[in-house]
Amino acid sequence: MKDGEINCYQFSGFSTSSNNITSSSNNEIFVKGDGTVYGNYKPKNVYYLITVKNDFRFNFYPGNSFPPYISLVYNTSPVCGDIAGQLLQVNNTYAWGPLANYVPQEFYAKAGTCYEVTYQYLCQLPIGNYTIEKNWIISSQNVSYISLLTRPAGYNVTYESNDTCEFYNTIGGLFNVSSPLLITVYEKIEYGGYQNGQ
Repeated sequence: MKDGEINCYQFSGFSTSSNNITSSSNNEIFVKGDGTVYGNYKPKNVYYLITVKNDFRFNFYPGNSFPPYISLVYNTSPVCGDIAGQLLQVNNTYAWGPLANYVPQEFYAKAGTCYEVTYQYLCQLPIGNYTIEKNWIISSQNVSYISLLTRPAGYNVTYESNDTCEFYNTIGGLFNVSSPLLITVYEKIEYGGYQNGQ
């Protein structure tokens, strides 16, 4: 058993020599005090931890979540790292991703389950104050926004069991739950968004 693994067992044939413990069926016992319970068990299901996080520091431009020639001058809300609200749609049904900044989503899924990313939701960054500098070849310009728009830059699935990493640059791609998984969703911030006063 490893971190991020839950093993479920099926019990049967309970017995005890204590008057404090009674068995009413193969899967139910009542405990009134000390004693020992004997029985048989067999593995039934295994569940693995799935952790989903966002990353606005994509390695095309290390340390910067903005496109080339764009730099951040001022911000009141986060623009880098694990920012909430950028979700993956999985199997045309589920929405995975963090709901709070810097807090990855964690849940367990049954071993052997296959998933496919079918859509990537892209939300505007939270309402706040952002000033970015557009550094053109012959001039630069500061522009203020109340929200910035994002675009997808791919995602990867890292398996703990053998440290393999599968990268997908678009939606699609199947992955199977065979060990604890880390899914990292990469986004980039577009040039702008909604300007102050608009």
